Amino acid sequence: MTFAILRSYAELRTTVRGDSTEVKPRPYLLLFEEPELFLHPRAQRQLFEALRIFAQDNHVLVSTHSTAFYSPQATGTFVKIAKNRSTTPPTAIAYPVDLSHLKAKDQFQMIRQENNDAAFFSDKVLLVEGDSDHILIPHIARMLNADWDFDKQSVAIARVNGKASIARYREFFERFGVSVAVLADLDAIAEGFGKLGASEASLNKQRHLMQLVGEDIATSGAEADEISNNQARRLRDAPAMKELWRDAKQFGDLFAEGNANGPTF
Repeated sequence: MTFAILRSYAELRTTVRGDSTEVKPRPYLLLFEEPELFLHPRAQRQLFEALRIFAQDNHVLVSTHSTAFYSPQATGTFVKIAKNRSTTPPTAIAYPVDLSHLKAKDQFQMIRQENNDAAFFSDKVLLVEGDSDHILIPHIARMLNADWDFDKQSVAIARVNGKASIARYREFFERFGVSVAVLADLDAIAEGFGKLGASEASLNKQRHLMQLVGEDIATSGAEADEISNNQARRLRDAPAMKELWRDAKQFGDLFAEGNANGPTF
């Protein structure tokens, strides 16, 4: 009944908006707890649209576990409530989510169901470049160690469609209080490393490593794409490369343990 009334209101309000010169009545306050109950996904989206229109003239407060109630057309005031298990007894943490700074294009690209699921209901997110990583990584992780089950560990995987988008996706998920890690192709070391959202320490090490690569190539007289096996081994054993690997491994261990305050890589 409530659903039908709201839909009727939304349809009528859309029709008469802009045509009425009457003084607006005092706005209502609508409190709605878990409106998605007993509704299939399409009906949830319809109800969300009705609430969005109702909220243009009234105040609406909704508590929900459905990602259908978050869209790029309505990114007003959203607060994620998460459980803090580090205290005894556990407490709640509120993460106000403000995405008003995002361009409309970015909102439509990032605010979609799979990303909403990860942002609202996961403790950690692994950013990958494409579909193959998204499909293979969870399977490989379980094959290496049964405890590395992404679903059991509350780890989500998000596709960013290229390393150029990694920094903005990292910022998007971090606004939800989610710990973020990045898995990128090896070519990111040589090109586009600055777009990964890496820390200043990692950027300095990457610049030092690329300087060593340039010096080694200049000394050998080889072209940039003609690095020999011996040169590759020397680069592998270079202190800068070892430091990068050590930092990456440390971050991976902290990420697996759920430590959101570890180093940023």
